[in-house]
Amino acid sequence: MADTVRATVRPLSLVGDTRSGGLMRAPALLDHLGTRVPACTTTDDVAFTDVRSDSVHHDAVSCMVALGVTVGTTSTTYGSEEGLTRAQIATMTFRALQRAGVAPPIPATGRFTDVPTVSIHRDAIEALAAVGIVYGTSTWIFEPSRIVTREEFAGVVARAAEYVTAGEVRPGSATFIDLASVSDPLEIRKAAWIRVILGKADGTFDPETAVRRDQAASMVTRLLDRLTQHGLMDAA
Repeated sequence: MADTVRATVRPLSLVGDTRSGGLMRAPALLDHLGTRVPACTTTDDVAFTDVRSDSVHHDAVSCMVALGVTVGTTSTTYGSEEGLTRAQIATMTFRALQRAGVAPPIPATGRFTDVPTVSIHRDAIEALAAVGIVYGTSTWIFEPSRIVTREEFAGVVARAAEYVTAGEVRPGSATFIDLASVSDPLEIRKAAWIRVILGKADGTFDPETAVRRDQAASMVTRLLDRLTQHGLMDAA
């Protein structure tokens, strides 16, 4: 048990004479013991007509909205079946890191010529790009309205998790039978290792398929769960 406690300690450079050298993280300890600690402990209904109460993504959308990580596309709809854009995943990820208190600083000037200064996504895109969590499609182009694939999504959440943990994310042993077209499947394996993305029952990952907004809510909620388990935020 003592070894388990030490394995889930968050290292602190200013800690002096202790066995662990850090701060014990109760959520991480429970996760290590097999007890999941979710970011949201409530599942209040959401006021979106396109998010059914029996949807597998209902609780995740509720969590995301409750934490201020996302909003609907209108006052009454979430846009569940719409494709998630590159700008939207940047904003969702940035707000998740903000919620944990570990968001990177927003640069004073932007690099991407196709992301207007007045865009609600500008700060998130530029901040995450500055630390390598998101990338442009070229030096000065981000293509904010392009729809994100499952491969791209996995890369963003894996890099976000590595940013938070200072590179502690392992690739794990997850293998999917359809990654031949993926030049570097390492980030997919990392995202699978931290249980943010999941494969399908037939053993495939489907890397080129577009991510829907409701699916993204579930995946980012799992990222929030991991931040909670890492001791960086409290459950809502």
